[in-house]
Amino acid sequence: MDVILKYSSSFFEDNFLVIVSLQENSGSIRHNVERIDENGDIVINRLEPEIGTADMAEWNIIIELANSTKTEQFRPVFVNIKN
Repeated sequence: MDVILKYSSSFFEDNFLVIVSLQENSGSIRHNVERIDENGDIVINRLEPEIGTADMAEWNIIIELANSTKTEQFRPVFVNIKN
């Protein structure tokens, strides 16, 4: 949450944030936002290594968007990619 504190009220005049919170069963799994479709789908590549760790991990993906791109809702769509 410390990252969010850097955003000032002037940022939010023209922009907004979408935050995607994830839990994974391995800290080795990584994520990469590939694109955001005009219908609000947030396509996220879920990068799975061949061998992972056995620890739980939480990820918060913070996406900065212009107010002109607002849709009624956003929906994460995951694409599993084996490394």
